Amino acid sequence: MINYEQDNKLMEPLFSTFPSILKEVNAAPEVLESLVFSTWPAAVGELVGKRTQPLRFESKRLTVAVEDKTWKVHLEELAGQILAKLNNLCGNGSVAFVEFKIEPRSIVSNAGEQQSTPTNTEISKELRLAAANIKDASLRNSFIEAATVYLSRG
Repeated sequence: MINYEQDNKLMEPLFSTFPSILKEVNAAPEVLESLVFSTWPAAVGELVGKRTQPLRFESKRLTVAVEDKTWKVHLEELAGQILAKLNNLCGNGSVAFVEFKIEPRSIVSNAGEQQSTPTNTEISKELRLAAANIKDASLRNSFIEAATVYLSRG
């Protein structure tokens, strides 16, 4: 399993040298985009890294796919912290804005990396009944998944 915090600390000095190197060699914008995309998981952590996918990086603006409205709202609230971490890893000023778009199909490539979520039958009857009262299917599934992960930690 990847330890994003430990990897982040080890890779931080390396990542921070890239922007100045890229400027010196007059690298194409696609190269900076690759740097930003590769630092995304380290900047946001394992859980968010699996639930999101960087899509585009143009004019210092990063567009990221998210699964649903709940993730979008939550990540928008954390955008300032995410920007700070990205710029710490990529070089100050590399990313000026992060935009989150609800595009669950763009995240499918991460699904293979995720552990399979236990089925509803593995959680208590009370939790299943509570989940049944959540009208939004996406939110209901997120609730069940979060409860299952929490309970599996023992």
